[in-house]
Amino acid sequence: MNTEPDSNKIRRKILLRALSAPATLAPFVGGVTAMVAAWAMGLRPEVGVLAGLAGVLGSAGAFLTKIFIGGETLAQEALEEAVQEENVESERALDELDARLCEDKDPRTEAQLRDLRNLMRAFDELAAANSAGLSAVSTVEIESGVEALFDQCVQSLERSLKLYHTAARLKTPAARAPILKQRDAIIEEVARSLSQLGQVLVAIQNLGSGEGAVSELSKVGEELDQRLAVARQVERRFKAFESQLESRGRN
Repeated sequence: MNTEPDSNKIRRKILLRALSAPATLAPFVGGVTAMVAAWAMGLRPEVGVLAGLAGVLGSAGAFLTKIFIGGETLAQEALEEAVQEENVESERALDELDARLCEDKDPRTEAQLRDLRNLMRAFDELAAANSAGLSAVSTVEIESGVEALFDQCVQSLERSLKLYHTAARLKTPAARAPILKQRDAIIEEVARSLSQLGQVLVAIQNLGSGEGAVSELSKVGEELDQRLAVARQVERRFKAFESQLESRGRN
């Protein structure tokens, strides 16, 4: 799954790459070295200062040249690095969630998370292959919807785990029953979203080319949007239920 890196992070990476480039570092290091050498050999102070100043100016010139001439390349490299770091962090968080979901002793939740991750890998591979030659706008919309539904499912699984721990703290079956019922509803909702993601993947894999493919892709996007809208509506109900639980806990 590809995540969107922070723009400030990308800018920092661009500056760091420009500053750490050999063409930027070499004049600066050379100037400082010459200044120290002049001092060590007892030469006139202005000789060392001039050497150091020349190095700093040369380094600054190389830095500005790198930014203005090679800025596009630097930006692309920084973006790729930032995306890779975000993906690694996202995978680490999902690994941690997978481990925590094992706590509920319910094989459905960790199985759902693993299916979600495998589906997202399949979507990424399909996007990388780009074999269908589809409309770029439509494809971006589909990818955005898929990622949004994936995130929604992950949040729902987090919520199911929270409800499990809440129910586990209660002593009587009567108190646990409504919470476990709500948890089951969350898991069922994730199952429906998983099914929709699978249908979207199959539909895209089976698309041909031409106007018919664009029309089919549009239909897939509409169905995905409908599922996402339902998932968000259900999430609002779950949040309201959680708020009621927290309110009761404070009273």
